[in-house]
Amino acid sequence: MKKQKHQTHSPDSASPDSLQREPEQIKQTSVLSPAYQRRKLTYWLVRNTLLAGVYYYFWDYYWMRMTLWITVPLAIGSLGLILLVPYFLRRKTQKVQETIDQIKQ
Repeated sequence: MKKQKHQTHSPDSASPDSLQREPEQIKQTSVLSPAYQRRKLTYWLVRNTLLAGVYYYFWDYYWMRMTLWITVPLAIGSLGLILLVPYFLRRKTQKVQETIDQIKQ
């Protein structure tokens, strides 16, 4: 199986219109879309609800209680990523858009 090379766009070959449309396309088709974030939050909620059920069922076992020291930080970390990554990406795309606007002027 052959690997495809990632195509990079040089500033000389990209038209100004395509550069202006790119941030909008990214917002609609990536992690920044509200539908994607809602789906990820729903998966997170279902996964952690099932996990809580497993913990409830096996609570009498000592080893199961000890695994909470691993699963709780992982659950909080994944929730943080779901909520914070889009925020930081929006800020980054906004800065890129401002830079494009400054270059255009």
